[in-house]
Amino acid sequence: MPILKNKYFKVSLSIIIYLLLMFFLTDFLANIPFLIFRYDYYSFLVTFANYTTFFISNSSNYITSINAFYQFFIYALTFFMLTPLFYSFLKSDFLTFNKNKTNNTKYLFISLALYFAINMLVNTFVNLISIIFDLNLYNQNQAGIESMIVKTNLYSYFLIIPICIIGPFIEEYIFRKCIFTLIPNKSLAILISCLCFGLLHTISYDYSISNLILITLPYCFAGLAFSYCYTKTNNLLYPYLLHAGLNSFSFILLLGGF
Repeated sequence: MPILKNKYFKVSLSIIIYLLLMFFLTDFLANIPFLIFRYDYYSFLVTFANYTTFFISNSSNYITSINAFYQFFIYALTFFMLTPLFYSFLKSDFLTFNKNKTNNTKYLFISLALYFAINMLVNTFVNLISIIFDLNLYNQNQAGIESMIVKTNLYSYFLIIPICIIGPFIEEYIFRKCIFTLIPNKSLAILISCLCFGLLHTISYDYSISNLILITLPYCFAGLAFSYCYTKTNNLLYPYLLHAGLNSFSFILLLGGF
């Protein structure tokens, strides 16, 4: 069918599948009675498995194990459902990855420097605003990730796949490749891409408007560095390498307790 070969169809369907899985499916699963874990009811499992490799003898680590595996499951499902769509769509990016490699690598490192510079400036601004207006900013997304990464918990290592490998690829595919394909105006595409990328990490949490804006800003500007890398290289694999590298660096720091 001709429509299956249309890149705009693939882009649109990719975004719909992504939203369904990442938001609606997760919300649906979280509200199914028999999937809502009551950890106090299952404390005997933790006690029973006290000396095993898989569980640590306290309820918080048991919760961490379930959450980590759940993240792994959702991202793996998303990846395999999107694979038939992005495989042919991204084929040219894989084939031309080595083209202009020297120049593209230069932009990769410029984007990395841009990321850290922006991150420092934006976080300084956000912290200053929170002090001036006495705002209690609590990044629930970051806190949730940190709570799942426990060095002594085997299930934490499942997060290597969604956080360091699959997650960055899916996000770069949706927020860079798909959005830039749908929106021909580059400036508008960057704006939409950054806003959507930022809100992805914060919109599902219970924030006041002021806190939502301030907590979303660092994510939006991180998206700016990834967008810059994509527009300069015109190849999804470069911002993916940047995104995956930064996530891996953060993961290692958290796993080491830094």
